[in-house]
Amino acid sequence: MGTSKSYEGPKDRTPLLPSWAFPEPGSEELTLESPNSPVELPSVPPVEGSMNWRSSKTSLGKAVSSGGGRSVFAKPGRNYVRALGGARKAAKTSRTGRSTTAAIGQFLTNVGNRGINGALESLGLSTFVGKDAETVFAAISNALAPVGSSREEAIARKAVNEALENLYEQYVLDGGDITKLDQMGAQEVGKAIETVVSSYIYNRWLGELEIVLESKAVSIKDAIRLERDMKEYIRECVRLDMQGVNVLTMDWNGSSGQQFIEKIFIEAYSILEEAQ
Repeated sequence: MGTSKSYEGPKDRTPLLPSWAFPEPGSEELTLESPNSPVELPSVPPVEGSMNWRSSKTSLGKAVSSGGGRSVFAKPGRNYVRALGGARKAAKTSRTGRSTTAAIGQFLTNVGNRGINGALESLGLSTFVGKDAETVFAAISNALAPVGSSREEAIARKAVNEALENLYEQYVLDGGDITKLDQMGAQEVGKAIETVVSSYIYNRWLGELEIVLESKAVSIKDAIRLERDMKEYIRECVRLDMQGVNVLTMDWNGSSGQQFIEKIFIEAYSILEEAQ
């Protein structure tokens, strides 16, 4: 995509996130100046030699023209994964996504087994034990997520922060007691992993919207609606099969953990590729 813009740093477009979820000071963020302002998004480069990228862009353009809705994203999703070279190649090239999934998986496993304070110690964050929830979550985010200096790192950082945001809202928000995370079990850890994978895939695909949105002069209001529908569609596609897998005994950084992560990324991209 020769007209694509180079990556200019992470942009967090969700103003309701807690302060710890935003990029480090000094990184560039998107400013919503008016409902009709153009949207600038990081681009996903085409796979060399792929003949499907134009088809992916065209079908996504039709989805934009139709006004969105989850049902219209099946064909663009198929074309997008095929443009990446298929599910296996898409998973293979999701290196930062896989490594970030391993990091948060290992941390949450430690929370499930040792409690939040033990997990903080295992992450080298013992100095944050006993501090307020937002400070602790900010430290966890910075420890687990890449800084966001590249497009791929920014995508992975958003995925980690979305999973942490969900945990913050579910366990901590009402009372501010971070030790409630000690109640997490295998099901909750699995859901958090699911969130990381779906968020990573969503934000990676979102880059393909850049030229489509620019060419069709879509307002920020319409773009947010389209992104919401697109995100929900991917969430429905990414329903990971955790049966027979004990995430609380998984060595996420070992060979079995790496194989499991690769498997769930392949499965997620395969469902997106085969959806009707």
